[in-house]
This record gives sequence, structure tokens and C-alpha cells, in this order.
Amino acid sequence: MIGFRQLEVRDFGVIETADLDLSDQGLVLIKARNTDTDAADSNGAGKTTLFHALSWVLFGEVVGAQRPAEEIIRHGAKAAQVTIEFTDGDHAYTVVRRRTATKSKLTLATDGAQTTFRTQKDTEERIREILGLDWDAFRNTVLYGQGDVKRFADPDTTDAERKRVLKRVLRMSRIDDALKRVRDELREMRGDHADATSNLRTVRAEVGTIERERDRAVTSRDQWGDARDRRAASIRADLRRLEETSAEDRAAAGQVVRLKGIADKLADALDQRDALTQIVNEKGDLYRTARNEVNAIRAEVKSARRRVREREEDLEAIGEGGVCPTCRTVLEDSTAAMEHVGELRQRLDAATDELNDATTREANAARKLEGVEEEGHDAWVAVKAMDKWVGKDRHVQDLLGNAEGAAARLAIADARREELDTRLEAIAEETNPHHETAARLAEESTEGRGRVENALAALTAVEAREPGLRFWESAYSSRLPSYTLDSVVPFITEAANLYLGFLADGDMSVEIVTETDLKGGGAKDQIDFLLTIEGTKGVRPSGGQAKKLSLAVDLALMDLVATREGAQIDLVLLDEVLDGLDAEGKARVVVLLRHLREYRSSIFVISHDPAISEHFEKVVTVVKHGGKATLESTT
Repeated sequence: MIGFRQLEVRDFGVIETADLDLSDQGLVLIKARNTDTDAADSNGAGKTTLFHALSWVLFGEVVGAQRPAEEIIRHGAKAAQVTIEFTDGDHAYTVVRRRTATKSKLTLATDGAQTTFRTQKDTEERIREILGLDWDAFRNTVLYGQGDVKRFADPDTTDAERKRVLKRVLRMSRIDDALKRVRDELREMRGDHADATSNLRTVRAEVGTIERERDRAVTSRDQWGDARDRRAASIRADLRRLEETSAEDRAAAGQVVRLKGIADKLADALDQRDALTQIVNEKGDLYRTARNEVNAIRAEVKSARRRVREREEDLEAIGEGGVCPTCRTVLEDSTAAMEHVGELRQRLDAATDELNDATTREANAARKLEGVEEEGHDAWVAVKAMDKWVGKDRHVQDLLGNAEGAAARLAIADARREELDTRLEAIAEETNPHHETAARLAEESTEGRGRVENALAALTAVEAREPGLRFWESAYSSRLPSYTLDSVVPFITEAANLYLGFLADGDMSVEIVTETDLKGGGAKDQIDFLLTIEGTKGVRPSGGQAKKLSLAVDLALMDLVATREGAQIDLVLLDEVLDGLDAEGKARVVVLLRHLREYRSSIFVISHDPAISEHFEKVVTVVKHGGKATLESTT
């Protein structure tokens, strides 16, 4: 839906300045007051100029003959400029058209940004695209203009003129252009068919070459990939076997720390055993020395005891026979004998002293021997108690040796595993030397297949165009013009009767026909109006009835154009539609306007009759003074 917002007019026609709000204005009456002449109250004040300004800014056209620049520009001004703002629901647009005596300028802004094209023609085309209609569609959809071509239903309008109007409204003048384009397209289609056929053969050959190269590249890529996968699989198998063979070594190596702790403790115990063994050996040596000493002393005791006995025996011998035991001399009781006996007694005492000394030394040596023997025995018992650790130490050392061997093997296995992992990572990072080529050729092949499909689609599309072109050649040359006129007439009839229902309250109806019966029989291809007035067919309308018929038919044509163009504009501009009607006719038009108001939010009506102001929601007054028109008030 196109919604117009604001119209700004500067020095256009007789208007010096005018700002007109177009958005959701309801029913608006545009009246005028011309203070420059006593001959007319409102004529020439510039009411219609507002409508001219609106159509000129959008299309560069006004109703009636094309006006020269000097009539567009207000007398005394250097340039005319009109600005209009509107929206299509998604974007806001501003169009500015400016005209001087020598040149014109058109600008377009979209959402505040300049979107003017390089040429004015291109900009005008963009405006038509946004609005969805051109000048002819606009003047029949939105603008009921004073001074427009003859009304369609006017009795003085000839059949040829009606057909020209209808063809213009329906753009049927383009059918001949369409026929020419169709025939041009048929010739172009034949050339396109030859080109498309040749192109398809060329593309297929090119794509066939690419696909063969692609297949070779894919084979090389896959073979290289398979070889790489086999190498990786072999390494993974080695890793699995290495893991399996290392499982026991890993478990054994895990005991190294514990076994070392046990071995250290056993070493400490064995060190203690060695120390005790050394003590045993040392005590053994001392024992043997002490025992030899005891034996030697005992020998001395024995010798001393023998000498004591000998001395005692000597003394006893002297006492029994008076014979010296040493020299066997018979002793006499004399001093010499007494001295000899005293000497023997001294020897006996000395021998006794030696015996006592030896006995004492023997006792001391025996005690010493006993002490050494006891100490050596205790150490020997301790050594014997520790002998069991010797066997355990050997076992632990064997286990530790096995564990350390397992750790050494595990270190070798880990180094091997790291090597294999590195090789596996290197393989994973290897780039297939054929991948890029295969991918490129695959992409080219895909693109090539797309080109083949496009070429085939192009050929198919060319071939598919021919039946349609043949059909439209026949349609545009004969059937379509007649069919189009015949098909829209019922729509115009229905719409016109709808509007007559408002204007005549059912007293008038019309049937629009495309064939008129001839008196001599047969029919003539002619657009005509069969009126029924107050129940009587074929009655000639009065002036007011003719005015109602003309307005109803024109509104029906507006609906037709809107339907055909698909353009919906929330605006109606009616110039002097009420003039020439009696009070009842005007009242009916007002009812019609209220009906139009239900689906058009802004309806502007130009009229000379100030008495109808009360039927409008707003009134805009155009005041001309000193040759310049302005909008004086809006109520």
C-alpha cells in the first residue's frame, strides 16, 4: 500500500507556497478565493494546480496538454519546485522535482539517503517501480482531473475514442508492441536455439574431459590415502604389540621403588651382620689369645706346683734321711746344713710364691677368657640370627635386578612408543598430494555439471519458449484485443452500477456492451451504454443523470486500472466532481464519497460550492492575492 504523507509546492503555476498534508486526512474539501478579480470568486485561484503539482512531481505530467516551462514556473519566479513524501510500508521516499526555464532536475531519497539515478529517465522509472503504476494508471486510479480527455460515458464520445480510452486504461496499445516483441523473440529464439545446442555440445565435451581427469586424480588420491592408512595401521599394530609385551615389564618396573626400599633395609641388616661377624672374629682371636695365655699360665702353675712339690719333697727328704735332695750329701746338724735347709725353704717359698702368682694369673686369665667367650658367643648368636637375611637379600636382589631390567626394557619400549607416536602424528599431518587436484577437479566437475544443466536448461527453456511465443503471436495478433475488451466490460458494468447505486439510489443502471444490434440484422463491434432509468430501458439521460453516469463509469475505470495494475494507493483526487449537479445529485456524491472513505484514508475534492463544506472532515482554502496563491487555512 502506497501512503502519501506530505506535498510541498514552491512557485508552481500560480502557487507561491503550499504545504499539504496527504496522510489520513479523511474527506477534504479544497476550495478557493481569488482576491485579484471581482469576476470570479474561486476560478483561477490555483485549486487544480495542487493536483497538477502532485502529478508533475511524480511523473512530470499534468492533466491536459503538456505545459511549457514558462507555465510551470510561477510568473516572476526563477524556478518551480515540488516535493512529495510517501511510503510503501517498508521504506520512506522523498521526491523533489525542480524546473527552471532551461533545465529540470529530479532527485529521489530513500530513508533519508540519496538514491537518485544517473539519468532523470532512470530515476522516473524507479519512481514508477515503487508506486507500481505509470502516469496513465495514476490518472485513472487516483486522479479524476478537470480538463482530462473526454469522459468515457459522454454521448459525444465516439466508439473509436472510447476504445482508445479503454485501450489506454488497459494498456492495450502495448499489444501491438507485444506482438512485435513476440515475433522478434521468435527470431531471437531460433538463433538462441542454435547457440544453446552448440553450447551444450561444447560444455559436455569440456566436462567430459574434466571428469576423466577428476577420476584419475581421485584414484591417485584414494591409492595414496590407502597406502597412508596401511602405514598408520601397521604402526598402530606395533603400538598394540608393544603395549602387550610391556604390560608385565610395566608391572615389574612399578616394584622398583618398593624393592629398593627393601634392599636398602636388607643392606643395613647385612651391614649389621658383617659388623657382628667382625666382632665374632675379633672375639675369636681374643678368645684364642686368652685361651693360649690361660694354657701357658696353667703350664706355669703346673710347673710351679711341681717345683713346690719337689721342694716339699726335698725338705721331707732332708727330714727323713738327712740327705740333701740336690746333691745327695748327708747333712749333719750343722750351720752349713742349716743354711742349706734354709736355702731349700727359701726356694720352696719362692716356688710357692710363683705358684700362687701363677694361680692368681690363671684365675684372672680364666675370667678374661670367660668374658671374651661370652661376648663372642652373644655376637655369634646375633650373626646366626641374621643369617636368614642373607637368603632374603639374594631373593630381593634377584627381584630388584628383574625389576630394574624391566624398567630398562620399559624405557626402551617407551622410547619406541614415542617414536611410533611421532611417526603416527607425522602420518596424520601428511597432506595428500593428490587431494587438492582431486578437490579442484571435483569442484570443476560439479561446476561443469551445473554448466551442463544450465546449458541443457537453457536449451530446454529456449525450446519451451516456442509454444508460448506461437500462442502469444496468435493471441496478440487477433484474439487478445477482442477478448480483453470483452472480458473487462462486465467488470466496468458491475462497478459502474455499484457507484450508480450510491448516486441514483437504484433509479439508474447501465449495461455496457461491446456489440450493438443492427436494424437490418447482425451486430456491430461497438461499445455502447444501455441505460435503464426508473425502470425504463433506452431512456436518454438528463444532464445531471449523464453527470452521474460519467462519474460512475470513471470510478469504475479507476477500479479497473487499480485491479489491472495491482497498484493500491490510499489517495483519491477528484477535481470539480460535484459541479453541475443539483442538490440531490450532490448529496448522492457525498454518500459515494463517504463510501470511498471506507477504503481510502485521504480523499481530496475540489469544488466551487462552499455549501457542501459541512460534509467534509477538513477544508483547505487556496487564496490568490497579487498573482500568488497560498494555502490560507485548514479546518
